[in-house]
Amino acid sequence: MPGMDGYEVARRMRASDAGARTPILFVTAGEANEAQIARCYALGAVDHIAKPFSPPILRAKVKALLELKRQAREAETRAVEERASAILESISDAFFAVDQDWRITYVNRQAEAYFRMPREEILGKSLWDDFPVGRGSRFEQEFRRAVETRAGRHFESFSQLRGIWLEVHASRHSCGAHASGRAHPHARVD
Repeated sequence: MPGMDGYEVARRMRASDAGARTPILFVTAGEANEAQIARCYALGAVDHIAKPFSPPILRAKVKALLELKRQAREAETRAVEERASAILESISDAFFAVDQDWRITYVNRQAEAYFRMPREEILGKSLWDDFPVGRGSRFEQEFRRAVETRAGRHFESFSQLRGIWLEVHASRHSCGAHASGRAHPHARVD
């Protein structure tokens, strides 16, 4: 690499968004001393190999490193999902999410109580086909408007399912939409 050695490439990779999480494997010609190897690891290397090397061993190392990276990414995703779920479970509002086909993908424990069903029976159901009592309601109109306009909506709606007035927030997100609601503090009867 004209004007740039492997140390500089590693430093630049770690400084960029795209390369910050890419595994770096240093391959050097001949023997490296302890200080050089330490510098490789200080720059974020996951391994150091000196030439000559065995191609099957190098392939096995790369495969193992990529698998470790995949597992770390999955663990990170699970941790984020667990944190989000813990937050959603702690709120006092009933909260549920739907995908782009209006299938329910998440409900918190308050939503289970609202639907009077365990989440295992709610997840995967079509919001409008499996809960037809909501069709044509203000809830459906406002929820669909939130999705179509990509703007959050805050409204009151009478729940035919529970026979109560609800204060509702509905928004679209990248994978569908979500709504949260609670009994309106000044419930009225129409």
